[in-house]
Amino acid sequence: MQLDPERLRRLTTSVQAIERVDPRTAQRLTWPAELDHLRTDANGHLVRDWRGALLGLENGEHSVVEEARRPGEHGVWFGVGSGRGLDAALARGERFVLWEPDPSLLRLILSRTNWADAIAEDRLRIALGADLVALARRRPGGPLVVDAATAHMRAPELRLLRAGGTRPIALLVEGRLLVDGIAAALERRGVDGYQLDVERLSREELDHAVRTLAPKFAIAINETTGLAAFTADHDLPLAIWEIDPTTDSPRPLDRRTPRAQVFTYRRSHVDGFRAAGYEHVEYLPLCADPIARRPRRLLGPERVAYSAPVAFVGASMAVQARAHIERFATQLGSLRGTNQNALAADLAGVERAIAEQCEDLGTYRLPELLRQHAGAALDLWNSSPVVTESAEALLSEFVAGKKRAAAIDAVAPLAPHLWGDAGWREHLAELDPESAANVRFRGPAGNREEIERIYSGATVNIDIGRLYQNDIVTLRVFDVLACGGLCLTEHNDEVGNLFEVGVELDTWSDLDELRAKTAMYVADPARAARIGAAGRRAIEERHGLDRRLDHMLAGLVSPAWAHAA
Repeated sequence: MQLDPERLRRLTTSVQAIERVDPRTAQRLTWPAELDHLRTDANGHLVRDWRGALLGLENGEHSVVEEARRPGEHGVWFGVGSGRGLDAALARGERFVLWEPDPSLLRLILSRTNWADAIAEDRLRIALGADLVALARRRPGGPLVVDAATAHMRAPELRLLRAGGTRPIALLVEGRLLVDGIAAALERRGVDGYQLDVERLSREELDHAVRTLAPKFAIAINETTGLAAFTADHDLPLAIWEIDPTTDSPRPLDRRTPRAQVFTYRRSHVDGFRAAGYEHVEYLPLCADPIARRPRRLLGPERVAYSAPVAFVGASMAVQARAHIERFATQLGSLRGTNQNALAADLAGVERAIAEQCEDLGTYRLPELLRQHAGAALDLWNSSPVVTESAEALLSEFVAGKKRAAAIDAVAPLAPHLWGDAGWREHLAELDPESAANVRFRGPAGNREEIERIYSGATVNIDIGRLYQNDIVTLRVFDVLACGGLCLTEHNDEVGNLFEVGVELDTWSDLDELRAKTAMYVADPARAARIGAAGRRAIEERHGLDRRLDHMLAGLVSPAWAHAA
């Protein structure tokens, strides 16, 4: 975001005011930090990209969660948000310590407000990022006011603040799936979590955070380039849990990282991580947290809204696939330069490879088909020093989406309810009118409670994995079972290794079997419910998040933290 002269003046004046009272914080505000996660929407309102969704900041919603213990002292304002709420409080003569984890957002808000006088007069103090621990330990006696958007993103840090900052701390590398669950599981062990955005903060700020927080260990969901070396620089134990689909291989490490341990949900990835230089690598399947994810008893309006013969929750992948293909074509065009004939031949070969793969959605053959029909394009792509993405990764989402759509088409006569992105509307528009009318598109699934209602309310929950990773048990399977729902998932060896097929869940091997088994369970909901209940017990007894976390921590840290309290 480009600042106009007036906003730049406000920012400069406020930073200068901070420098006079707290030179170190002022210096940290000058360190580089990415701000691609901040933008304005179509209405000009400030929004933040948070885990793939846009979170509104503009309304400044906030609440007092603790009243003043010692009236007259500074309060704590947890998260700057849009700055409006704090601005109004300062105008009323109130005094606060503002804690904000995002230096880019704080700089932006300082450019939109006139807080220099409040800072100079000690009505406003700034605590940035890892300063939270010192703030928690010497928290002033005024009220605790929490910005709603910050509370949504930073629940572990709010718990740390309210607990007083005296417990052991674990770094949680900011990510998407399972991060909140791991933070809650650590809290059950008496360990506070602090989320660190390793991809947007400067190296100086990251180093400062580790030195200030003195964490006992770090946990990351999925590998981030450079993370293992960073934690090795601080002699910090690191557990990386790979849980998301990818067709890329890990990048080779440039140094030994003996305190980094990698756990991957795909057995086939173990050798790749070892080849990249990781010394401790093992297979660890996904899971669900049976404490946070549980069956819902649906009554009244909820029963009407969420009872369904068949349900599927998942992305169509259509929009993402188109964007990936366009990015591939654009990058390949840049590599070919003015040789348009070669580019046309490349794209024709890619199109043929994709078409042949779509004719057989039961076996993933795209890599060999691309080599067969577009080998010259692959050679050019792979030899380019400027290309950072895998061609296969960019193109595979398209065929994965086609497989997912074909599975929905197969069960269309059974009136499935479908939750996901707008790409599903496009697909349904392509079906014959009768099939399209049978599928009820419900839009995106909402919060955790709605997911539980969906999985609990459906007689059959179908699972459709990505075509290129039919060797895992997906996270959706564990979540459905945790909610006590029947899950009908695609067959592979790992499903049989982890669950008793036909007792705790069931499987399908082709679209005909998917249609037949779905119809069988829709006609026998009592049997479906018995299997769903057995699946819930399997999560509680063998596949809960605490068990997985116990396993990861066992070789990483003191045994005192390796088991749930």
